[in-house]
Order: sequence, then structure tokens, then C-alpha cells
Amino acid sequence: MASLDDGKFRDCIETIRARLAQAQQLKASGQQISQAEEIQKRLKDVVARLENEVKDFSLGGVQRKLEALANNLRLKFDFQRPQQQVIFFLSCDLVQGHAPPEESDVLLKLLRAHNFSEFELHIRSLNDLYVQAAGMDKSKVFQALMATEKVLLSIAESSPQPPLEDMIMSNPLGHVSDRTAGLPMKLTFFVTPCDALHHPAFKLAERIGCLPHGLGISGKVVFEKSLQLFNLSLDPNLFNRSNANFFPLTNQSSVRLPMSFMFQLSEGIPVCGAVVEQLHQSLFGTTNVVAEQSICQMTTAHINELITRKKKQTVQEQKDIGFESCYCVSLPEQRHYYYMPVNATVPGSVDFHPKPSELGGFVSKVPFTHPGNIFNIITLLRKQLVYNTLVSSCIGISVKDVAFDALTVEHVFNVSTSPPEVISVSIGDMKAKDANFTVEFYISDTQTRPTVRVKFGSQVQNLPHLSQILARCFSIPITLRAAFKKPSLLCGAAGAFQLYQQEIFQFMERFKMGAPEKIEQEKSILLNGSQKAVVSGVKRKWAD
Repeated sequence: MASLDDGKFRDCIETIRARLAQAQQLKASGQQISQAEEIQKRLKDVVARLENEVKDFSLGGVQRKLEALANNLRLKFDFQRPQQQVIFFLSCDLVQGHAPPEESDVLLKLLRAHNFSEFELHIRSLNDLYVQAAGMDKSKVFQALMATEKVLLSIAESSPQPPLEDMIMSNPLGHVSDRTAGLPMKLTFFVTPCDALHHPAFKLAERIGCLPHGLGISGKVVFEKSLQLFNLSLDPNLFNRSNANFFPLTNQSSVRLPMSFMFQLSEGIPVCGAVVEQLHQSLFGTTNVVAEQSICQMTTAHINELITRKKKQTVQEQKDIGFESCYCVSLPEQRHYYYMPVNATVPGSVDFHPKPSELGGFVSKVPFTHPGNIFNIITLLRKQLVYNTLVSSCIGISVKDVAFDALTVEHVFNVSTSPPEVISVSIGDMKAKDANFTVEFYISDTQTRPTVRVKFGSQVQNLPHLSQILARCFSIPITLRAAFKKPSLLCGAAGAFQLYQQEIFQFMERFKMGAPEKIEQEKSILLNGSQKAVVSGVKRKWAD
């Protein structure tokens, strides 16, 4: 098909159109209705695909593409020829009207550039908007939506304008991209440092202030019908810039409708029960929410299991999740093993019974009725995403797929979590009496950057240098690797880690001289000794 020229393509399309007309006649006559409908459905899909393949930018070609788009979206298509001009009309039964001049300019530029795919995105978005408003006062619905977007834009413009990455992660609304014709406003509120560093268009985005498509986690404001009536603002000036607060809603500045706004996310996010309760409390004033109002359907799985499933994409990896409790992460000169049970059925984890706050569910949209609700929604989701990213960094390949490498230093860590705030990494065996030395990765409510602290018994010491490293990578393995490479970063354990590095060097020298039969034994002794040395070093530091 790709080798056909445009003329043959058009002949093919016309043949299919004739078959479509024949199918419509069958349907109108009442004969073989089911067969006619099936023919229509298949042929319409073929016509649409062929129309996209034909590079015909003549007036007739544009007309055919717009007509195919109208058929695909169940819109009315018509055209007129007044005074040697051609005017095309796309309309629906719900509403007819004229777009603002600036929005019309955007659509005209797309048509003149023959960018029909993006033009279709705009028309499809506008059509979905009015379809959702069926049965309501559509002008009021659209006015309420536009007013909410204008309020959010006003808040964004009055906020500080730091560098792009800091804006996404620190501003109350993240980075706000205003509505463009049919495409709604987009609020990008989370991006990892790794994504920002490796995305080819991020540096350009910093200069022009326009984010590339697909970068980070974002949300847009849409609306859905509701069984309840809510007061929705019609005032685009609801936000008072002088005192950074909202004017109260009045009967004149609001409308009561059976609908609510939705903050629709660009992708589903695994969220723990604790965050769901906080969202319910923020939105509804109570945590006792009926199932119909809940923002997600909670599962019986631990939040860490959902994070693991989201990261593991293949079918076999999905099957292994229920049985794997240890993952290997390979780094330059180091290999980390993270023991993190995520399922009560994992062998050796019979005592693993997650609390309700630790269970998880996937959230794809969050309801709200006032623009001020967006602040809490973004704050809580951002905190959950930081937690998810840190946990995900410990999920490497399955242990059974790891090949032995005598030149790579191995570290074994036990991971325990208190979602969505604390991830504790214990050095050594958790059952050992000296295993209460842990490195904690803490996510606060007020800061979007996680911090690192070392905990020994009831004493806690912050590690600012490691926190700076963690803020630049959002990776537990990379942060711990830095601690092992530069022992002074772990403060009290510096002496112990320095001794540990000397032992590693001596071990490597002995290996080079050749004693392969003792490698495994010496490696085991080295690991056990290093872990005890770390704990002893911390004890000495805090005993002084």
C-alpha cells in the first residue's frame, strides 16, 4: 500500500466510499442490519487510515480530511462557497458557536501547516468537553471551566519564577502551561532529576519556558457529572493577588451544577492508604468516604508491590513479583542487594502484614470543586511520587539473574518502609543484635527534596552532604554508593568505612595474586566484618 501513488490512493478511497454507501442502503432497507453495521465500522476505519496516508494538500484533499475527521468524531460536516471562498463547518447537536480569535488562529495555523493530527487532538478535546456537558447548561459549564483555568494561571503568574526544574518541584502548582485552543491547561508538578538531565529537550525548554511533551507527571482540569450539586466558581478573578487568598463565592459569582471538576493525571500513580485518607480529609472534610466518592479503589497489596509492578513491565517480571523479595542493583565497582518483602506470600515473610495505611491503589484523577483544592492535591501526590521514585530505585534485576563477579564489591541491605515518609535501609542482617544501625531517607510534608539521616537506637543524626547527593539523583543506591566511596559523608562511621575500604583493597590485591578457592570465603568474612565495623564506629562516635 505504501508504494501506491496519491492518485491510486484516492481511487481506493472512492471505491471504499461506494461500498460504504451500499452498506448504508442495506441498513436503511432493514436487510442484513448486523452485517451492514459491521461493514460500515470496518470501512470507516479503513477510510480514516487511508485519508491520513494521502499527502493531498489541495482544497479537495483538505475537505476530505476534515470530512473524515467529522465522521470519526460523529460531528456534522458542511461547507459553503460564498464569493469565491470555501468555508468548512464542523459542528455537533449539542452546541454551535464561534471560538475566540486567538484560538481560531491556532487552529488555522495547524491547517495551513497541514498538521491534521494535532488539529484532530484540539477538535477531539473540545468535542469531549461538550459531550460531557450533555443535559446541563453547557455555556455555564464551559464558563466555570475557563474561570478555574484563569484562576490557576493567575496564581502561577504571581508565584516566584525559579529555574524550570525547581519550578516544577517547588511551586505550589508546578509549571503551568496555559490552554491552547482545544488543548486544556497542563500543570506539570513532578520530574526526577534524572529525567530532567537526560531529556534531550529539557535545556531548550529552560530557555523558552515550554515543556516538551511527555516530560514528568502532569495533570489537567476536566469535569465529570456527579450525583451531588456543587457550587462552582464563574469568576476568573477569584484569586486575590494582594493577599494571596481567595474571595468568597457568592450566588452571583458561582453556579450550582450536578458536576465536579477532576484533576486528571497524565498517568496512574500508585498511592498508599495514608495519602488517600489525607486527600479525602482535604477534599471532603472526613476520611469516612463511601466507595462511590473514593478517589481510587484500594487493593489488598502493599504500596511497594504496586510500585514494583509499575516498574516491572514484562509478563515474566510481573509473575516473579509475588515470589521475589531481593533485587540486585549494579553500580560502578559495587553491587547492592536490597531485601524488601512486598507480599505476605513471599517465602520468609510470614510476619509481613501491612497496615491499612500501607496498602495501595492506583489514582488517575482526583475530584475537586474549588481551585484552592489543587494545592493540597499536588502537595500530597508530589510527596507520594518522591517516595515511589526512591523505592523504585532499589528495584533492580532478579537475584537469580545475577552472575558472580569477584571484582565487584557486594553490599546487602534490608529495606523497611513507613509510606509515604520514611524508607529505612539497614546495613547487615536485621536479626543480628547490632542491626539497629540504619540510614533513613525521609520525605517531609514541607520539602519536596528528600533528606538523609543516620539512626542508631533512639539517636538520629542528619547527613546534609548525602542529602545534597540524594536531591540530585533521587536514587538510594547512588547515594549509598557515594557514602561507601567517601566514608566521611557518613560522619560517625567514617573511621569504620575507611578501614573497610582498606580491607577491600587488600582483598583485591590477594585476588590478583591468585587464590580462587578462597575467594568466596574471604569475601563473606570481609562483608560481615565491614558491617560490624560500621556499627562499632557509630557506637564509638556517639559514646564520646
